[in-house]
Amino acid sequence: AAFVAGERRLVEAFFTCEMQTTAEMLGKAYAVLGRRRAKILEERVKDGTDIFVIDARLPVVESFGLVDELRKHTSGAAQCQLV
Repeated sequence: AAFVAGERRLVEAFFTCEMQTTAEMLGKAYAVLGRRRAKILEERVKDGTDIFVIDARLPVVESFGLVDELRKHTSGAAQCQLV
């Protein structure tokens, strides 16, 4: 009864994305994330390196083909992990 009487809403599943890239490819990595409707949560530099780490939320539906597009646009200089 509560299901029928309750308010309906549409929800979308998200992955947490951790992307690592060099400073030279940072703009291209952001472009890929932007095209895929990612919400940037944080950007930081790995201690003792020139590697940038971007934490973002990415819709699951936008994750298909992400690795290929990222590899293509950053010439393999960026990598990501989806959780």
